[in-house]
Amino acid sequence: MKILIVDQNINSKEELTSSLINSKKKFVLFYADDGLEALGLIQEGIDIDLIISELQLPKMSGISLLETLRKNNSTVQFILFSGEPPKQLENISNSLQLTGWFPKSFTKKMKLDSSQLIKRLENFSDQLDALEEYDSLKN
Repeated sequence: MKILIVDQNINSKEELTSSLINSKKKFVLFYADDGLEALGLIQEGIDIDLIISELQLPKMSGISLLETLRKNNSTVQFILFSGEPPKQLENISNSLQLTGWFPKSFTKKMKLDSSQLIKRLENFSDQLDALEEYDSLKN
């Protein structure tokens, strides 16, 4: 599974990367510091299964990135992480086909609480594997 992590905060990227690398699944990771950089990578043709993006980003926010992708008919799975309460993300989830979101827990080290996300990604990866196997059997 190919994942693009979009966040300007190096600590958040490192925490999420560490969690993904220590997962039981194999993930190929790409990185961008903001939405514009992420959009550039996607337009260059990098095949991404999932984008995990911070909501608040310089140059282009996570929401603006998601809106731009949906306007271009992209169906890539998209997860936001933020310190924002879930109620503020409900409208976004429905209107822009947001796959999900998870909270960014701020401590002295700005540690990212990603354990639930990793479990979901492992399940999502299993589902993608099953779909690929099904498609190969059909052909």
